[in-house]
Amino acid sequence: MEPDNSPYTLRAAIRRQRWFLLALTGIPVALLAAWAGQVPFAGVLLGVECLLLGVARLAVPARLLGGIAVRERKLDAALYFSLSAALIALALTAPNL
Repeated sequence: MEPDNSPYTLRAAIRRQRWFLLALTGIPVALLAAWAGQVPFAGVLLGVECLLLGVARLAVPARLLGGIAVRERKLDAALYFSLSAALIALALTAPNL
């Protein structure tokens, strides 16, 4: 029996979006940290995730990134880095969380 090489299978979709799915795993981790009362730590986790996404956007070809590569490479990376800096700054300076 031959393997199914169709681009319309679930396996092919997961393979195309593996970076996006990997990025989505950081969100439940941050939500668990926030639920446990560590809200600033959860914000830092999300900021670090955005930082890693920016690095991935610069280093990995767009065809391998799936849903992470939306716009031009430099613009995507700049937006990820800006969001990362804002999240980390807000998480570290927010009083009484």
